[in-house]
Amino acid sequence: MKTSVNLQDPYAFMIWWIIIAIVAVIVAVLLHLWIYKKLKPLLRRKDEKKPKIHKPKPEDLITIKRKYVALMNDLERDVMSNRITVRHGYQKMSKTIRGFVHEVTRIRVQEYTLSEINELGIPSLTMLMTEYYEPEFARYTRADIRASIRRTREVISSWY
Repeated sequence: MKTSVNLQDPYAFMIWWIIIAIVAVIVAVLLHLWIYKKLKPLLRRKDEKKPKIHKPKPEDLITIKRKYVALMNDLERDVMSNRITVRHGYQKMSKTIRGFVHEVTRIRVQEYTLSEINELGIPSLTMLMTEYYEPEFARYTRADIRASIRRTREVISSWY
């Protein structure tokens, strides 16, 4: 009795491996998105959910305002005397106003993005950060840094 074996083409079953791989990737991505969506509220820090705004004593607030207005005056002198560039001036201005808000409210806005700052509900801070955003990151800008410094000083001086 003669027995014969017909071998199949080695690539005949390869399509199944490709389909299984594609389905595995899709399942992995969907599972990752589902887990991230479920865990996202747990990943946020408790103080980010509802930041408590600290209100300093009036005499402390006056001292803090003077300190930051003086920093803005120094910044304006540095920019006008060309010791620092406009871009660096906007970066320092952003750092200064964030430091002021942190010192006054105890909210760590130094670590916040523009959208997180917007969610805080402090319109004057959102307005300033939006104004600084383009000149802070652009190589060249037409922004008027003196006007920005003036507005920043006004926000500091008129804080509560």
